[in-house]
Parts: sequence; structure tokens; C-alpha cells
Amino acid sequence: MSIKGGTATNNSTITVGDSNAQKPIFFRYGSGYARTDSGNIINNGTINVVGKDAIGMYASGWGSTATNNAGHAINLSGDGSMDCIWIMEL
Repeated sequence: MSIKGGTATNNSTITVGDSNAQKPIFFRYGSGYARTDSGNIINNGTINVVGKDAIGMYASGWGSTATNNAGHAINLSGDGSMDCIWIMEL
């Protein structure tokens, strides 16, 4: 997770388990968590999304980015899993 305009980079393997709607910060590899915040995430490795309704990469807020660089994978196997979501809040 990256906030306050920072950048988080994955250069290895991340495995994402089940989603938990009550504690969303713990189920995704994401950036920016509030309308006024931003962050950047970069995948240079592998993200295995094995959990139910889990998200591989998540970006929210103006200026936030989620980049899965060429040659790197987001593998989906969990029921209802998603590779990447970007949400813009007004």
C-alpha cells in the first residue's frame, strides 16, 4: 500500500487471500485511501489472487496509479477475484 504520494513496488511474489469488506485495507495491494490522498503501486513481480472476491491491485483518489509492468503477472484463481481496480472519488 502506498499513501501520501509515495510509490510501492513489488519485485517478488504476493499472494492475496479472501476479501474482508469490514477491513478492506488488509485484502488488497493498493494505493491512496481517501479522497484527498494519492499513491502509486507498481508490479514488477507476480501477484497471485487466490482469495474470494480479492483484488490484485487497487488505486483510488486523483493521481493514484496501479501499474502492472509488461512481462509481470496478476494470476486470478479465487471466486470473484479481480486483477486491478481504479476508483476515482469526487
